[in-house]
Amino acid sequence: MTKKQNTVVWEGWCSVDIPKDWTWSEDAGVISIFNETEGVGVLQISFASRPQLSIPTSEEAVTLSQSFAKSQNWMIDASTVKVTRSENSLISAMVYCTSDEEPTLWKVWHMVERSRVASITYNSAQEDKDIESGAVISILGSFKWD
Repeated sequence: MTKKQNTVVWEGWCSVDIPKDWTWSEDAGVISIFNETEGVGVLQISFASRPQLSIPTSEEAVTLSQSFAKSQNWMIDASTVKVTRSENSLISAMVYCTSDEEPTLWKVWHMVERSRVASITYNSAQEDKDIESGAVISILGSFKWD
């Protein structure tokens, strides 16, 4: 049986499985994962250390999403941020669509654990929002802290 993905490790941070037909690059601390030939969007990951070691709270996860939205000049309500827990992270998730002439759909996640945060975004044209959703969900589902 042929392996359908490659595991990529960013030492000290995380690993993810990316589909064989996708690639990745890193620039200025931001990891971009995308399908170079048929892609319609890009998944980006950046990391930060948390200022203090503690169990993350839902409020903290929502605040991270709201801070990201504010940095993009997006108006979002805290109630639109969904928070779930995985085995070792608290995860906030939100979706935002720009009101540009050609709207861009943004999906934003923050994976928060005791000592660090992964900020993950995926964006594509609104009309292409579902084309890569299976691959993006698969990549996110494979995320493991290193």
